[in-house]
Amino acid sequence: MPEKAHKIAVKRIFSRLLTENGVIGGIGVLLFFLGLWVHSTAAKVFCFMTAVVAFYFIVQSYRWKRNRTVANVNDEEQTDTITKKKVLVFDDSGSFYDDEVADSPMEDRIPAAAEEEMEHPEGGIEPHVPANEKEEWPFKHEVEHRTPPVKNQGPITLDVSFFIDSESSSFDGVKDPEAEFHYLLKKVLSVIKETLFVHTVTFFWINHNSKKMILESSVSDCEMLTAEKKLSFGSDMISHVALSGEPEVISQIAAGAEQDAIPYYTMQQHVRSFVGVPVFYSGKPSGTHPIAVLAADSKEEDAFGKETLVMFAHYSKLLASLLKSHTEKYDLLSDVALLKADKHVWSKVLKNADISVVINTLVDEVARLLSWDALAVTLFDEHQQQWAIASVRTRRNDKYVVAKQAVDFNSSIVAETIKSNAVQHIPDLSSANNVRFFAGEQAMGIPQHGSFFAVPISSSTKCFGVLSAEKREANGFEKKDAAVIQHLASIAATALEVHEANDLLKDLVTIDDATGTLTKRFLLQRLTEEIDRADDFGADLSFVLMSISQLSDIAARYGKQGVDNAVHRVASILRSSVRSYDLVGRFDAAVFGIALVSTTANDAYLWAEKIRSAIASTVITSDQKTFSVTVSGGICGVSEGMKFEECVSKTEQVLRKAIESGGNTIRVF
Repeated sequence: MPEKAHKIAVKRIFSRLLTENGVIGGIGVLLFFLGLWVHSTAAKVFCFMTAVVAFYFIVQSYRWKRNRTVANVNDEEQTDTITKKKVLVFDDSGSFYDDEVADSPMEDRIPAAAEEEMEHPEGGIEPHVPANEKEEWPFKHEVEHRTPPVKNQGPITLDVSFFIDSESSSFDGVKDPEAEFHYLLKKVLSVIKETLFVHTVTFFWINHNSKKMILESSVSDCEMLTAEKKLSFGSDMISHVALSGEPEVISQIAAGAEQDAIPYYTMQQHVRSFVGVPVFYSGKPSGTHPIAVLAADSKEEDAFGKETLVMFAHYSKLLASLLKSHTEKYDLLSDVALLKADKHVWSKVLKNADISVVINTLVDEVARLLSWDALAVTLFDEHQQQWAIASVRTRRNDKYVVAKQAVDFNSSIVAETIKSNAVQHIPDLSSANNVRFFAGEQAMGIPQHGSFFAVPISSSTKCFGVLSAEKREANGFEKKDAAVIQHLASIAATALEVHEANDLLKDLVTIDDATGTLTKRFLLQRLTEEIDRADDFGADLSFVLMSISQLSDIAARYGKQGVDNAVHRVASILRSSVRSYDLVGRFDAAVFGIALVSTTANDAYLWAEKIRSAIASTVITSDQKTFSVTVSGGICGVSEGMKFEECVSKTEQVLRKAIESGGNTIRVF
């Protein structure tokens, strides 16, 4: 038989040489004679070299094909002595099935008619199946719709696109590691199903705290998989693997026990075999609880053995490695997101350390980084002189606390956070001893379930408030969530500490740097003294408030520099128009206060009209552009027995009327 196959191979070589290499040889001969005929030396060299290359190619092609034929014949000789085994074979459609190689010699498996047909290069060999084996083709329940391939038609080829995963291109530069892990998990489950011919493959996460299993992904021939993603621990096989951390193989499942043993079907599927293995987080020490269960089932009895269990162990390790890679990528992206939030909070609070800006920025960044259902900020309310809810955000229509509500400082979780200056984490509110904020929460219809934690907004010396987060499900937060809020809250606390320090400095400063006039605090302090002196000595005193009109329009047209130039120019005119013992201070951003000593209200009106006219005719320059501004004024003459607060209030009142009348005017109370 080997000699006969060798002769056939040699015949094929020579026939192909005549057809495939004939053209190349003809070209080589033509170029050789062309080189003899031409007179140019360069042309001769080119023709001769090309002819030599063509002849060399023909010789090497013959040697390569001859060696390949001899190797194939040697392989066929070795195959005659191989005992019966299972091999994986591709069919013409690109699918694959298990074939069984007979243990009889090759001559016994090839009929005489087929042996004669081998002499024809275009002929083929149909597989020989003994009569007693025609009804017992291995794995007939999986391949009965497939036709075994013709074995000597040459190598089976598949289009390159069959080996390329077009879906994976959508994950180039992926930003969501969770979606990427789910995609890869689905691919692994599909491979398991195709290679082991199982009915269903599933992957369950395990939550030992809530004693539940979460169906993350599955690949199945069945559409009757449960729609319920969370399953409680029970006596089923998945729960057994999850609790024991040991693999489970069931070779035969009784018909009546299927739905009790396998919890992920909605109705009986006639499953007869089951295998489930634990998945441990890669890098964790031995003896820890599994984090997931990989399981598969089959409609055939004894479908899973020791070899299957070994294979599932490898798949479990693969999934553990994928999970570790996913976790590391997720942690890295989380760190990057936290770094961006850190930078954003600092950029906001450095520009404006006002309390409302700091708190809103903090809540915005926490809302972006965490999964939550409700967020609330508790601060000390100066008006109420107690701790109260300052800000609330919710994602659902459920009832929740509202701003301005006072906090129970004796028996609330938020109060405990303030007093201890430490994080309070409540995994399950239904079992909590204290209320979140105040005792009337349940009466307001706020549900008493879910998870809750409160993080103090505190520096090393002071607690400024509390940021609390809530989810409607128990055990909804992890330790890293609290760490994220703690980090951002510490930045906010630093900003608030700076804001408080600036307020203290302002109290000590008497001159406004931008205008050279008195600060508001010092102006009002001196005004109080002048009112008391005027009342004691029966002297006259008038208080004037002047406001720069349309300052917002100036900002829109000339920018901040234009506004600063306008304010500075008006302040300069006011300072140069008063006596040394009169008072000029910056009452507000665009409002100046002037206390005219020993001046009646009528005299103050004449002075204010003169100032109004002077300001309106003044040209202000900003970035090579010129413009003018107008002012409105309100005047109140201090009468006997008038208090400081009454004087300021009446002056503000007439100033508002002057502005509402169109501006660029002076009014007296």
